[in-house]
Amino acid sequence: SDQRLDLAKSQLKGSLRLLLPHQECQVLFYNESSTRMKLRGRTAQDLYVATKVNVQLAEDEIDRVIARSGTQHKTPLLNALLLEPDVVYFLTDGDRPRLTTDELRMVKKTNRSRARIHVVEFAVGPREERQKSWLELLAQQSGGVYRRINLRP
Repeated sequence: SDQRLDLAKSQLKGSLRLLLPHQECQVLFYNESSTRMKLRGRTAQDLYVATKVNVQLAEDEIDRVIARSGTQHKTPLLNALLLEPDVVYFLTDGDRPRLTTDELRMVKKTNRSRARIHVVEFAVGPREERQKSWLELLAQQSGGVYRRINLRP
């Protein structure tokens, strides 16, 4: 929903504003396919230095994103890890389709830089299952934190 995307965008922009100018960042947007953020007027880069200007340009790019149907979690997650980051913030509006145990193992193997993967799930309504979701396991296996933000339907 637009509410979920708007909340994800504001959380993401808030996180970018906390970066120090010597740090680097990249944002991967995804639904069925994954696209890497390119800052307007800049050459495409794996990682951008988090200067004030670049953070503002990144916010402009984030504002342009619109929701499209369908979700494939695995490819963008692997693409993010191939950049060998220190930290990944994985924001999603749902845990479907689930990643299997084998896919989670593949994610762990691809995480050569031992990035902590912090997961934020924007959900509607109560949790359906008692056992840990793959999103919680994803955060846990990398030393990251899982957070569920419950939105009103």
